[in-house]
Amino acid sequence: MDARTQTTAHGALAEHVARLLVHRAETIRANRQAAIAGTEAEAVHDMRVSARRLRAALSVFAGQLPAREARRLDRRLKRLLGQLGATREVEVECRLLEALHDASDDRVERAAVEHVLEHHVRRLRKDRARLPRVLSRLEIDDLPRHASRLAATIALGLGELDPWAVLAPRVEAAFGDAGALRVEESVDGLHGMRLGVKRLRYAIELLAPAFRDADPLLARCRDMQEVLGDHHDAAVLESRLRALGAALDARGRAVLGAAISTLGGRVAARREACWHAVVVLVDGLDAASFGLAIRAALSGDLAHQERVGLLGLTTRNQ
Repeated sequence: MDARTQTTAHGALAEHVARLLVHRAETIRANRQAAIAGTEAEAVHDMRVSARRLRAALSVFAGQLPAREARRLDRRLKRLLGQLGATREVEVECRLLEALHDASDDRVERAAVEHVLEHHVRRLRKDRARLPRVLSRLEIDDLPRHASRLAATIALGLGELDPWAVLAPRVEAAFGDAGALRVEESVDGLHGMRLGVKRLRYAIELLAPAFRDADPLLARCRDMQEVLGDHHDAAVLESRLRALGAALDARGRAVLGAAISTLGGRVAARREACWHAVVVLVDGLDAASFGLAIRAALSGDLAHQERVGLLGLTTRNQ
């Protein structure tokens, strides 16, 4: 790549990064009031996703950023995610519980779901009541300005960035255990894969202009992230329901405890179905093969489309 072409490529990447960072910061700010009030179903989710993507940028471009400033912003985003994560977890479980309620014809089971939902709704109200205080301490209104300044700093150091060096450890974290997880379900292992795939996807999104075609890679990451997320949500709710059922039974509330434990069994079936869906998605896929597809896309290899096709990396869900 000659100097002029390289300068153009760095400029395109700098513009892309600046646009993404400012957009994510603006999304956090724009959804603040709706998240507090609970008036928008996806407000907390949108804030979380944007905060995670901002943290991903701090990690991907760590070599281009002043360490002290990056750590300060990372701590703010981590605190924000901690509060929003608790709220979002309850929101997701409420939706799963409502689906169980609607699908059941058993009056006792439906009453058991209503019992659990009552506790969840109270917890959700408490979480939302804390949000204004948490958000005020995090200076949400300043985030777009910080994001714009960071993007400008990143742009100055893009000449030293090696995309594959950034992506290689993320590929290993995402798919290093894929073979073992195809053979035996592991809640912790699949949770680790979910986090790895998510971080890899965010990194590819940030570096998209460096690729000949990042869409097939992103599509596979999205597919996997969705199914792995469903598995995680089911596993967390299953554990919670089984623990609650056992606690109620120990306190002499055998009927309610048994009904809630039965609900846990229904959620377990959903978890197992999600695992089987993961097995299908990762069939023939590992860190080496996904890494090959990434390197081909980065290099502009003419055989890229054929290699991607062999890996089943289609452009679904774009």
